[in-house]
Amino acid sequence: MKTLKYLIYTMVLMVALSSCLDDEGNYDYIDLPEMDLSQIPDEAQGIIGERLVIPGDISTNLTDADMSYVWAIKLEDENRDFYMDTISTSRDLDVLINFQPGKQDLFFTVVDNKNGVKSDKMIDLSIDTPFSTGWALLKEKNGKAELDFISQITNTYYTDVFTNISEVSFDGKPLNIGFYWSTYTPFSSMFILTENGGGFFDAFSMKLNASVQERFHGLDQVELPFTNSIIANLARSVPTFIAGGKIYGKGGYVIDDEAWWETPAAGDYYATGVAAEARYDNIIFFDSKNRRYITYGKRGWSPDVYSIAEVTASAGAPFDPENLQKDCIWIGNDAFRSLSSGNRNYAVLKDDAGAFFIQKFALGYSGFTAELELAVEDGKLDDNSVYTCNPALPFVYLSKGNSLHRFNTITEAFEYDHLTVEGDIKDMAVSRDGSILGIVLDEGNGSKVIFYDVNNGNTITETYTTDSKVKKLKFKEDYNPYA
Repeated sequence: MKTLKYLIYTMVLMVALSSCLDDEGNYDYIDLPEMDLSQIPDEAQGIIGERLVIPGDISTNLTDADMSYVWAIKLEDENRDFYMDTISTSRDLDVLINFQPGKQDLFFTVVDNKNGVKSDKMIDLSIDTPFSTGWALLKEKNGKAELDFISQITNTYYTDVFTNISEVSFDGKPLNIGFYWSTYTPFSSMFILTENGGGFFDAFSMKLNASVQERFHGLDQVELPFTNSIIANLARSVPTFIAGGKIYGKGGYVIDDEAWWETPAAGDYYATGVAAEARYDNIIFFDSKNRRYITYGKRGWSPDVYSIAEVTASAGAPFDPENLQKDCIWIGNDAFRSLSSGNRNYAVLKDDAGAFFIQKFALGYSGFTAELELAVEDGKLDDNSVYTCNPALPFVYLSKGNSLHRFNTITEAFEYDHLTVEGDIKDMAVSRDGSILGIVLDEGNGSKVIFYDVNNGNTITETYTTDSKVKKLKFKEDYNPYA
């Protein structure tokens, strides 16, 4: 039986071979249409916020009706798996660049719909960002937060970045903008806060990563509105928020799926929102309920253990941080100027009689050191004054109306009416190298922003007028504070 099966198998095989040999070609073959993509460039460059334009120069005898197109970028997800992100389905590429900077693989695919044939061309795409260095202007426009950016990379003024590039919208009065450095996401994080919420961004591409509201398990437990937010760049931490007099913080360094600001920090305090970062993973707050300073920061070596702590000073100190007997109006610091030798915080306070004072103190491993309390000359400050520190030079700037005063942190002396400007000062900020002072003035329905060269007799270097009110001016430069 086995021999018979083998014989039958051999006969069938021979018949099959014979059929193949006798085949004179009964199949229909067609010539595929020409498809030449050689005119598509091998390389392309672009800048975030501008348009990427590449003509779809194809040599073919097909009509457009017989073809479809896909432009896609090869990306990598959080699991290091690659995927294709389609950015256009038009023959000619013309898109706003709002994707990641750096080297990208861009693919142009043409599909012959009649014959089901695909042709591909890979383009080496290089994307730069204008948002690594420059001035950020947080505006209030039509009841929403909006952002302008003056890039020192492209020397371009970008208007309405949230609308035109990020394609997001935030309701409510804008309160703060911050940029922060992280071990895990270096030089690339930005957040903005409004009374109602805000968002976390990739500060290279200006893409929204998450909303502030999403990072609370629910805003039901938060007494809105928000009043402020603080970043401790030296601690490489995510923002800490203040709402309803309570401090909402989170341990860790990055905004991720577990980045919840669940409950406020426990303690007998009321945080007004007056706060600044201090050294050694701490933020210092003014507690208006007890008229004292408190700190919020990391306790021990765990990145997730953050809590409130009181501060004390030695006997005979210039002031008692546990009993200030004044209201604190502003706190700032010069962290970057003094990073190697220990930084200082500065605060402006007002007593019950209406007199203003400046304080100087340090917070370190050895505790709180009260170094100076000095009265400000009568009539030089008021409730509308604004303040900022120079992060590279030994100055604190204080304003009243159109007058700018300067406090020298080394000589501990005031230089009153150091600079007179053309309108009331609404905000100000200093570049990280300390050389440029930016001042915001009211200008009709908008603002005027004037930049001064402080090393060259306060010469005006640039002036800009905005279409709506600037609420916060901030200088952005990507850097490693530990480098």
